[in-house]
Amino acid sequence: MRNQRDKADAKLKELHDASDEAWEDMKSGFDTAWNSISGSYESAMSRFK
Repeated sequence: MRNQRDKADAKLKELHDASDEAWEDMKSGFDTAWNSISGSYESAMSRFK
């Protein structure tokens, strides 16, 4: 999960310097990373139930 969070953080740092045209590419990458993190969280939480 930490690795995925680090990847998402790197994408957000890239976004800081991105142009408006690059926004859609960054948004897509962020959405993918968020979905992966969310899935990992749900999987981990299901083990504690």
